[in-house]
Amino acid sequence: MTRRYFIILFFTLTLSLFAQYRITYSLRYYQPGDNEWTEIQKGTVSEGDQIVFPPYTLTGDAQNYQNLYEVVKGTSFKLENGSLNEDVSLAICVMGFDRNAETYYFNHEVFFFIGIQVLGANSGFHDFDDVYALNSGHYAYVQIPNDQDLQNELNHLRIDIDDVDFGYYQNNEFNQNGIHYENRSSYLEVQLSHFSKFGGGRRSIMPVELTSFSANVMGKNVRLEWTTATEKNNYGFEIERRNLENPWLKIGFVPGAGNSNSPKTYFFHDKNLFPGEFFYRLKQIDLNGQFEYSPSIKVNLSSADEFELYQNYPNPFNPSTNISFSVPTESEVTIKIFDALGKELMTFVKGKFAAGTYTKRLDAKNLPSGIYFYTLETESPSGTKLIATKKFILIK
Repeated sequence: MTRRYFIILFFTLTLSLFAQYRITYSLRYYQPGDNEWTEIQKGTVSEGDQIVFPPYTLTGDAQNYQNLYEVVKGTSFKLENGSLNEDVSLAICVMGFDRNAETYYFNHEVFFFIGIQVLGANSGFHDFDDVYALNSGHYAYVQIPNDQDLQNELNHLRIDIDDVDFGYYQNNEFNQNGIHYENRSSYLEVQLSHFSKFGGGRRSIMPVELTSFSANVMGKNVRLEWTTATEKNNYGFEIERRNLENPWLKIGFVPGAGNSNSPKTYFFHDKNLFPGEFFYRLKQIDLNGQFEYSPSIKVNLSSADEFELYQNYPNPFNPSTNISFSVPTESEVTIKIFDALGKELMTFVKGKFAAGTYTKRLDAKNLPSGIYFYTLETESPSGTKLIATKKFILIK
């Protein structure tokens, strides 16, 4: 009897240790600039099984990006045994991008871009910018054939195979946390510790990890401040400004740190401006002349002769937006964020501000999609309590 129990227990433990979760997948091509997609292949596999991207001819407007699909044709994708703890449905999306437009995902030297959406049997839906983590020590492997189609695309972009690198693309920024790449001669292998969006291009697509970029208004002057976590071959930053009537204009340059693994903070002052709305962005330049733009931020310069809370920009947004306010005299200012039911979620701004207009960047990556309100509280010089509220919409 004891031996029978032992056999049953051993069999149960064996099933538990070697259980393979089911992966239902849909391989898709996403059209640049919209949310339309074409399903190329679908099926069901288990951990350890390969999904191979088949030859496919795109149709309609998508056929203009056939060369991008040719790069991934023949690519194999698999989840290592033990990487999951639930059955999942994956939307594996080959993402198109238009190199001739101003609104593309990366820059003009990216040849590979894939986004993965996950629906977990227990954990629910995870969109492109969400992180769906695999079990620690287990990975997904993407192997891209090093064939003539890849070489043609790299030659077109003047990228040498030894200069290729891969990174995650989340919240409008690159990072390499949890991604590893190897050139294995006959194929390029990307090792993923989690799912979201990831891409490949020239090694300089991730020269600088920009962690913050903000602006403060002081009278007729704007003080820009930005911070980097790491830098690689960073020559420096050109500062550009535009308003509603004029295009982007270079207004200054701040040298970079070259190579750095520690946080660096930079400042730039734009002086003697007239009232109005202005936009600022950074043009980060490598030592070899390659460059990349930061997201732009909006600043509102007014005469600040009264208290004012401005509508956030952009709105709707995902995942960050800018909130501006003006005070005519030195004032204690508090801005709080509320949900649609009036529940206070956070104190976004709290402190004493000199007369002027200020812009603060709100990162809402931890909030779900929905309607929210932000409320400014302060006091007039006569002691009257002043309150202003605006609504914003977060869409993920």
